[in-house]
Amino acid sequence: MNTLTLSIVNYQQLQHGMSRHHRFDREGGTIGTQAADWRLLDNCKRVRPIHCEIRWAEDSFCAVDHCNRTFLNSSSRSLGQSGPMRLKDGDQLRIGNYLIQVHYQEQTVVRSLEGFFMPAQGVLAALPPAYPDDNEVEHAAVRPPPEICQALHKGMGSDPLLALDTLQHLKLAQEDNLHGLFVGDQP
Repeated sequence: MNTLTLSIVNYQQLQHGMSRHHRFDREGGTIGTQAADWRLLDNCKRVRPIHCEIRWAEDSFCAVDHCNRTFLNSSSRSLGQSGPMRLKDGDQLRIGNYLIQVHYQEQTVVRSLEGFFMPAQGVLAALPPAYPDDNEVEHAAVRPPPEICQALHKGMGSDPLLALDTLQHLKLAQEDNLHGLFVGDQP
């Protein structure tokens, strides 16, 4: 899940007891002097009760100006005139006398070493069972394993040494045919 951290750059402006940083998740939140998620108080009364809003929209955080007094970077035009504005890492918001730095943070999932070797949930459930149940065994056709001698010529019988001799004779016969082609014999 992504989070957005806003940090006051000119923290000398902060009144006693106020937080210099505030983190917003995808739920978003508001910034202002009263009933806001992040309360910013100032002596000059330039920050409104609900000054602006941080919103998650279209896979990024946006700032929505509620009083036409929220500025992005060095713009002299407030955000209220341009609607929700997408925030990028490193942007600066100006709210009253406060300069606020924008920092994106992607939360990484921390797993233990054992977690890398443990299968995720659902992986084992997707595998077929190691042993078939009783119904599958009854319906399965029982076939004996194939006999190795079936691969040999019927006249050879079951003697594997005879099969090796036959393979040797076939190889020599092929070499003789190739030799004949090289010397000029017609096929």
